[in-house]
Amino acid sequence: MEAVDTITTIAIISIVLVIILVTALVIYVSIDSSNSSTNRGIISRDTACDANVSELPDISSLKCCKVSDSVSSQRYIDTIGSTFYDMVTSTGEVFWQDVCSGFCPESFSASSQTCRTFSGGIDQENTAVFLRCKEQIEPVDCDGKAKPIARVGTVPYYGYSATSAGCPVKNRVNCR
Repeated sequence: MEAVDTITTIAIISIVLVIILVTALVIYVSIDSSNSSTNRGIISRDTACDANVSELPDISSLKCCKVSDSVSSQRYIDTIGSTFYDMVTSTGEVFWQDVCSGFCPESFSASSQTCRTFSGGIDQENTAVFLRCKEQIEPVDCDGKAKPIARVGTVPYYGYSATSAGCPVKNRVNCR
């Protein structure tokens, strides 16, 4: 008789746990899908940031960056036409704020989106550079971590790091 009671108790506990898990999952999915600004699981090709790659400037003539004695696909862009970038680009998307905050040499405040000095003041000059970068690569009208700024053929290139520090002139070589 005790074995039947134990089996019945385990069965009841299992059913209750399954009901709790299913309820929690339904609540999570309904909250996540109702908040469209955080629902980034599936990106439509119509709204992806690289949807119009052919309209981006082609940087195939720029040299590649040599990283750890290997030629990478990264390329440094100083200026394209009259647009100043001063950033290393890559085929992989990097969150735009991680790239642009690299223009803040001392520190960066994500809440105010300003470059800060070590003494706590606002670094006006570098904040202006940060904001220029933000305008260039923040995905405002598309879905993704960043907007691409250039292309090589049909491959989009995204900001990877601020300034030429990640790809100094001595490390720029012909691409393979």
